[in-house]
Amino acid sequence: MLVRVFTPELVDRVVDEVGVREQRKRALPARVVVYYLLVMVLFFQSSYGEVWNKLVAGLEWAKRVQVRLALGMQPTPAAITSARGRLGWRVMAALMEQVAGPLAGRESPSVFVSGMRLVAVEGMCLDVADTPENGGEFGYPGNDERRGSFPQVRVVGLGECGTRAVLGASCSPLATGEQALTRGLLGRLPRGDLLLADRNFLFHGLLKDVLDAGVHVLWRAKSDISLPVLEVLGRWHLPLPDRGARPRPADAPEGR
Repeated sequence: MLVRVFTPELVDRVVDEVGVREQRKRALPARVVVYYLLVMVLFFQSSYGEVWNKLVAGLEWAKRVQVRLALGMQPTPAAITSARGRLGWRVMAALMEQVAGPLAGRESPSVFVSGMRLVAVEGMCLDVADTPENGGEFGYPGNDERRGSFPQVRVVGLGECGTRAVLGASCSPLATGEQALTRGLLGRLPRGDLLLADRNFLFHGLLKDVLDAGVHVLWRAKSDISLPVLEVLGRWHLPLPDRGARPRPADAPEGR
């Protein structure tokens, strides 16, 4: 599955474009480390060693690595940590930019409503290692009494409803809000899409930017927001679905 979505040719091209190709022969070349990180996402509760076993069992082109594993030459956690440091974060970011996008066609009823593609935006915060570098870059959560245990990075992503395909994602320090990250992702939304969001995204400035981009919205509103009545529309009825003729009781009134 991984090599179908992230082909070895694509991975090698991104590694070369970022400029992190290994200069000497290593037990963990850049391509292997990329796939290792992808497997880590799929099996985030597994240890380094368990993730490695799953990786080499699934990649046919890694037969030489499988021989090393059989001989007890599984890389140590320290070696994997060092390899991740050499690869850096830019490769994974560039790889996502290459593969992110919609998957559904117009024939998918669970994705399109009245010709509009359903897209959802959501935000979350993820813990990162408690290091001085991460603390200075991303910041800590907390309140007036004490600081949180780990620095956190804020992530906002766009997803295609129905397929759960990722259309785009952006991350930032905690001080940057979800609305600002969403603005940076508007270029990922084709005109005519219907964007779903929870009440934390309802902000007049962001709403204007989304509508100006030609995207429709269906957002929740907080209960304390005053929404004045602009116009009272006439009453109308949706046609009832045809479920076949049903017998009417003798004492039932005429009409609906």
